[in-house]
Amino acid sequence: MMSKEVLARKFRERDWREEDGVLVLQEREIARNWSWIENRWILLKGNERSEVRLSHRLYSATELMSLLTTCGFGQVDAYGDLEGGAYDHTASRLAVVGRK
Repeated sequence: MMSKEVLARKFRERDWREEDGVLVLQEREIARNWSWIENRWILLKGNERSEVRLSHRLYSATELMSLLTTCGFGQVDAYGDLEGGAYDHTASRLAVVGRK
């Protein structure tokens, strides 16, 4: 997942890309003291236009690890990629593994 720490380093308020003939315009807003991100996507294909709004919760590594520990996971580890790299300032994502 994209953690608060990684997102803070890469955050862009607006972005666009073209994918399979569809132009995707994205707007993002950090909300609720960095606990949520609000997203607005506009999709353009020819004369067709659609809009999607979504929001999702943001977690830091510490917050997510604490939640898992509270839920009964005994050993909880954070990694910076899916190959088990270090979760540090160069991490591309947050991968957390909890064991019961």
